[in-house]
Amino acid sequence: MVTSEHQLSHPRGPLDIPRARLTLLSRLRKLRYLSSKWSGNGVVSLLFWPIFLPLAAAHHLLEENRKAKRASRTQCLKCAEILGAESIARADQFWNTFLKTLRFQSRGTQLSVVRSVHAICRCEQKYNYDPDQDNFLPVE
Repeated sequence: MVTSEHQLSHPRGPLDIPRARLTLLSRLRKLRYLSSKWSGNGVVSLLFWPIFLPLAAAHHLLEENRKAKRASRTQCLKCAEILGAESIARADQFWNTFLKTLRFQSRGTQLSVVRSVHAICRCEQKYNYDPDQDNFLPVE
C-alpha cells in the first residue's frame, strides 16, 4: 500500500525513498521488463535463425527424397502403374491450383490448410503420403 509519493509499504513499516530514486527504480523495472521481453522472444530467435534454417531445409529435402523413392516403388491401386516422380509433380500442380482458388474464394480470411494430396496417378487416382509408415494411401 502506497501511503504517499515518497513512501512505499514494507512488512516492517513504510519506507522513505526519495522521489529521484523512486523514478530510477521504476525506470530500472521498466528496462528489466523490456529486456526480458526482447531476450525471451526476439533476440534469441534471431540468434538461432542461422542454425534452424539450414536444419529445416535439410529435413525438407530428406523428406522429399524419401517420398520420391517411395513413389518410384509404389503401384497404383486402380491401374497398377508405378506412381513415380511425375505423380508427385502432378500433385504439386494440383495443390497449387487448389490453394490459389481457395485463397481467391476466401479473401481476408486466415486459413489453416493441411495438404491431403501428395501424388496423382495418370488415371487420376489421388494418394496421400504418410511419413510415419513411409507409404502412399489412396484418397477417397
